[in-house]
Order: sequence, then structure tokens, then C-alpha cells
Amino acid sequence: MRLVMLHLLNEVRLALYLKRRYWFETVLGLGFLLILFGGLLYAVGTVSGKSFDSGALDTMIIGFVLWQFAVVSYSSASNDVAEETRQRTVEQLYIVPIPLTYLLGLRAFLHLLGGVLVLLLAFAVISALTAGRLRMEFLPMVGAVLLAAPSLVGIGYAVAGLLLLVKKAELAQGVMYLALISLVALPAYPVNAFALLPYALGAATARAAAEGSTIAPEVYAIVIANSAMYLWLGLTVFWWMERRAKRLGVIGHW
Repeated sequence: MRLVMLHLLNEVRLALYLKRRYWFETVLGLGFLLILFGGLLYAVGTVSGKSFDSGALDTMIIGFVLWQFAVVSYSSASNDVAEETRQRTVEQLYIVPIPLTYLLGLRAFLHLLGGVLVLLLAFAVISALTAGRLRMEFLPMVGAVLLAAPSLVGIGYAVAGLLLLVKKAELAQGVMYLALISLVALPAYPVNAFALLPYALGAATARAAAEGSTIAPEVYAIVIANSAMYLWLGLTVFWWMERRAKRLGVIGHW
């Protein structure tokens, strides 16, 4: 445990150094996200003829924030492996005294922590913009998506394993980003067949909480079970593909 905590502190220092060293990229990324959201909101409002003040676009605003958190949850492990592979440094990750699975898990934890902070800020801004039309009860909303996040982390592990084996899987990455939009939009609450999919019930529960619904405790239990199942499946796929890549000797190949 002490070794894991030491690596966690090292990852925190590295993340802070990279944010400071490449601050312009960080600011530019945030600006791009705001422009993307503003453009989407304007386009939908213009095409549909609905105004922001009417409250008709509130659900889309919540959905965009939930999608952004979903991207953070999914992409932590897969993006790390993709970036290390491009830089030809993925073999160096096996030199550290903890398994690669743990190292990716620590990085995923830090990504989720940053995602939660952005999520709280976004919900606070939405509450101010909607002038009280939405009941921004942070605990039920953040709790639902945070409990659902491990399911997407599991999917990210599975894709990371695929990247270790085949190296070039940009199409799989692109398909997953599109799939996340569907998962966020699915009406999985009240609990139905869509709740079997990863993250869908957590996102739908968060939207329901924003609209004033009281969430039953068993809903959160289902979200936890769903996350545990997909995280286990993702780790199993990752371990199998990692062993396969080692046997073929392609870990460090491009």
C-alpha cells in the first residue's frame, strides 16, 4: 500500500508539472470545450426555434456535462496507453515496481477526481444559468455518475488492452466517443433494459435528480452492481490481451 501511495503522489506531481509546463494547451482545451458547447446550444436552439429562457434546452445542457464526464471516465486508461505507444515509451511502464494495471488505475483515479471538480463547477454554473428551473441537488447527481464511472473505466481498460495488442485502433476510439453520446441520452430511469448498459442508468438517474425526482436507494445499488460487472469484464479483457501481447513480443512495437 505504501508503494501504491508513493506512485500516486508521483503521478500527482507529474500531472501538476505538465499542467504548468503546458498551461497554454490546458487553457486552449478549456476554451475549445466552451466554444463547442456554446455552438451546439446555439445550433440546436436556432434549428428548433426554442429559446434558452424557455427551459427547453435544459436537458441538453445537463446531457453535455454528463457526456463530458463520461469521456473523462472512459478515456483515462485507453488514452494513456495510446499516448505511451505513440511515444514508444510503453515498455518503460513495465519497469516500475507496480503492475501496469495498478498504474493505469492510479491515473484513472486522478482523472476522475479532476472530472468531479469540473462536474461540480459545471452544475453550479448550470444552476445559476437556469435561474432555479432545475433542482441542482449535487449529492444525488454527482453520486449517480460517480458510482457509474467505473463501468466506463472498465471499458477503457478493455480498449487499452486492445491498443497493447494491435497498436492502431483509432476507429475503436472514435466509435466509443459516439457510443458515449447514446449512453448518456438513453432513458434508463426508471430502471429498464437500458440499465444493463454501462453508465446509462447513472446518467439517467442524474438527469432525473436534476428534474426533481427522488431517487430510491436500490437504484444506486443497481448502478454499483453494473459498474462492478463492467469493471471486472474490462480488467479481464485487459489482462488477457496484455498476456497475449507479451507472448507475441509486441508490447514495444508500433
